Order: sequence, then C-alpha cells, then structure tokens
Amino acid sequence: MKVKVLGCNGGQSPKVFTSCYLIEDHILIDAGAVCLNLDLEEQRKIDYALITHTHLDHIKDLAFLADNLCGARQNPLTIYGSKETILGLKTHIFNDIIWPDFTVIPSPEQPILKLEVIPTDGSVIDISGFQIKAIPVNHIPGSVGYVVTRDEKTIVFTGDTARTEQIWKQAQQAKDLKAIFTEISFPSSMKELADLSQHFCPQTFQQELKKLAGIEAPIYVSHFKPGLEGPLKREIKDRNLAKLGVHILKQGSNFKF
Repeated sequence: MKVKVLGCNGGQSPKVFTSCYLIEDHILIDAGAVCLNLDLEEQRKIDYALITHTHLDHIKDLAFLADNLCGARQNPLTIYGSKETILGLKTHIFNDIIWPDFTVIPSPEQPILKLEVIPTDGSVIDISGFQIKAIPVNHIPGSVGYVVTRDEKTIVFTGDTARTEQIWKQAQQAKDLKAIFTEISFPSSMKELADLSQHFCPQTFQQELKKLAGIEAPIYVSHFKPGLEGPLKREIKDRNLAKLGVHILKQGSNFKF
C-alpha cells in the first residue's frame, strides 16, 4: 500500500500545504492540496476521495479538482463522507453559488462528481479493493477518521481530532497495523485554544497516547499551524515523544506499507 503526503499542515503559505494523502494513485484522504501537487494527468487518475470533515483546509481542492476533470473522464469522482459532510458539501460548496454543482454537470446521468454518505457505525465498505471504515472522532459534528485495510495491512487516519475513543480502539484491534496518521495543531502554551477548537497540543496528545499502549506501529503527527512549527518541534522533542513512537510527518513523504 503506497501513501504519498501531498499536504500535512493546518494552514497554507508558500510551500506549506493543507491536509491531503494519496493512496496508490487513485484514492484521496482529504483534499487540501491535490491540485497544488499533482499534474492534470495524475489528478485524472483519482477515482475516490474520503473526506474527514468539511473544514476548508480538508476540502478546498475538491472544487478545482472537479473543474479539472471536466471532459477528461467517463466515470464520476466519488466523494465519501459522513452525512454531515456530504450535506455540507451540497449546501455550501457545490451549490451554484460558491461553485458549480458538479453532481449534475455535464448532466445528471454523467456527472463529474458523485457524493456518497459513508456509514459511521463501524461497517466495512469495499472501495477499489480496500476495506474502509469511517469512525467518528471528536472534532466538528460529522468528523470521522478512516481505517484503511488491504491485504490485511491497516493504516489509520484520524483527521482532525481532540481526545477520542473509537478510532484508538480500532487501532488496537487491527491485526497488522502499519501506521497511524494523526494531528497536533498547537503548542501546549496554547492549550486553551487547542481545546476550544478541538485539536491536540503535545500535552493532551501525550496523555492520549496511553490509549495506544502496546501498539508498535509508528505514529505520525502533522497539522501544525503555520508559524508554530518551531515551538511544536521543540516541545515534541523536549517531551521525548519519539521514545513513544511519535514522528513528525513531513510534506512530500512517500510510504510503502
């Protein structure tokens, strides 16, 4: 299973891109940096996008991706998300006000986009040979993480979250867990803001790691807010989180599990 990190920051500035992972060549986890990092030919290979929640840093390139797919392929790009996420995309993005409704362009019979609600009760769905679970996490309503399995190898993507339960239980139960991709957004000096916005800081994340006791898979943290990278890296080092299996995710990284 190949994973490319197209973006892994909590904001955008030159050469700093928001959340987006490419699995193999055709499945996205979030869509914050698709069009910034993939050429048109690569974009047109994407068949599915699994969206964790509707915050702009996780969905913004869906609009431009849809535009770039016009006339370039026969089958629609299928976007999966919780019912709240799909409703948000329909109501606030693809509404013919903010952006054209590509679910009926060029025709309702052959649209550019297809929006699908994914079950969030722990059910498994098959997407292109991958077994996918959408698991609720503690962020805005409708936020989910994804448990992705193929050939009995599993990767967990939490998306944005604060202290949570279900997705860690899924990680503990995975037979061959290869990696966890999760977040820390603010240094602990900004814990009040992190708690208010339902994100981790190193202090709360270190406490959360107790729920992952016994897991040997690497834990990659990202979603650092621009300008806070230095303080976050120093604090993660000072707390010796590397000894607990924590690694700072780098944009542009390529993994093969």
